[in-house]
Amino acid sequence: MYAVVNNSANLRRRSKGAKSQFDNDCGARTSGRCILYYYLKTSDDDYRYIVYHNGNYCSEKVVCSKRCVTPLTPQPSSSEVYEIHRYYANQMVANKPVYRKRVSWMSGDTNKPVAVIEYVGQCIDARPHGNSKGNSEPYVCTPATTMESISEQAQTMESKAVYHSIITSLNIADAPCNTRVIVNKLYNDKHKGTTDGSGYRLTFADEIQALCSLQQSGD
Repeated sequence: MYAVVNNSANLRRRSKGAKSQFDNDCGARTSGRCILYYYLKTSDDDYRYIVYHNGNYCSEKVVCSKRCVTPLTPQPSSSEVYEIHRYYANQMVANKPVYRKRVSWMSGDTNKPVAVIEYVGQCIDARPHGNSKGNSEPYVCTPATTMESISEQAQTMESKAVYHSIITSLNIADAPCNTRVIVNKLYNDKHKGTTDGSGYRLTFADEIQALCSLQQSGD
């Protein structure tokens, strides 16, 4: 099964040095990674897989179980090379992937801002988050667009007000499940990288104090 979606928002994020965001619809036990592939368009309109190594486009082969790269001569121009980004996510059960998701999109201003999302395998029923304690409710990841809206509204509103604004303006599928989502998002935004803004890492006590302050501001 596959779907083609508008990827404009992610392309804007990447132009600003941020990472792409794709909704986590593979459940709580998910592992994900993003890989960049390069393909060279040949004279017969075929596409050849190449790698980018030490500033050069290279061919790649395995010799005696060792990966070897050889710079192409002459080096192709950027217009001849296509950059394919692929994001992979797996739903894991007993450390084995049972449901796979792959998202593919192309770099470059001349390409359409779309991404292809593919699914392989059998999706299992939703389960509680792996870090939850005493909670049997299925884990549902809040959509990336909702998390962005939370960050924007939190610039002028307290966490409780943000929550009420979000749940009244979105449908149930896109809204956060509780105020904890708001508190965690604001905490992560404020302490991204666990630094105090000057480049120094916060202590554990500093982080706990900041979290308590956020919770109190939302009451």
